[in-house]
Amino acid sequence: MALTPMAPTGRSPRTRRRPPALPALAVSVAVALAGTGTAAADGSGGGDVGDGRISVSVTVTTPGLGRPVDPNGGTRTAQVRWTVEGVGTAIPGNLELLCGVPQGASPEPAFGVLYHYVGYDLTTGGVVYDELVCVPVSPDGPPPSPPSLPEPPTIEEVWRRADLPAPLVGLDPPERGITGLETRVWSGAPVTVRIDASIRGYRVVGTAVLTGYLVRIDDDAARPSDGPGDPDHPLARHMFERKGAHTVRISAVWEGTNTFTGPGLGTPITAGIGTATVTATRAYDVHEVRAVLQP
Repeated sequence: MALTPMAPTGRSPRTRRRPPALPALAVSVAVALAGTGTAAADGSGGGDVGDGRISVSVTVTTPGLGRPVDPNGGTRTAQVRWTVEGVGTAIPGNLELLCGVPQGASPEPAFGVLYHYVGYDLTTGGVVYDELVCVPVSPDGPPPSPPSLPEPPTIEEVWRRADLPAPLVGLDPPERGITGLETRVWSGAPVTVRIDASIRGYRVVGTAVLTGYLVRIDDDAARPSDGPGDPDHPLARHMFERKGAHTVRISAVWEGTNTFTGPGLGTPITAGIGTATVTATRAYDVHEVRAVLQP
């Protein structure tokens, strides 16, 4: 049943206290990335996503649930926390709770029960949906049940449709490092990605904004950066001390919002969808060069 907003006569909606924002939960999401060409390193950057040396993973930080979520399983993180409260039974003579139901061709109940639907953003705790819904009822019958809650796209569903590009992995020297020689690391990606999708009958339009980068070499601590850097002004400079196999990880951090409308919603809802971190991991070999003294 669609949530049709109806205003009661002689009564205004009650003021509601804003609930506190809920804790965040890190969720690993397997996402099919589109546009991997954007993620390819340039000719001097040392590698392409498709050459077997770079792997890509995605982590989504979702607000809300306090338990582990398997996005590939049956669990789904809702974007909105709903509360529903019956305002009262509308009966003849009680104008304060009067709720009129549109009449059809055949006789139908003219009065109904008001339900107050309020939706809260999981990230901020702010109200993103506030509607009064009139549900028909017979004067001689029991109060009806409230309409079913809308089930808009989950946070995981929206991020899967965002088509986030993998970050570029720029390295110099590009093919292999040398012990004792500085390796420069930089990156690059679009600064915004538009989300436009149809999911289970809902129209979703949103934006993901790139907020920063993280660089991690082997097991060292991640180094944050606001920008991607470039070959002359790299994100990181690293001196490898041992030869052999190493890894360079560059993460692009995205923050997203979306607006959706569809079944069961009288007005559109705009809500945050947390952050998505796209990490490109590059295998990087380091060689050792020794000077040989000639007699």
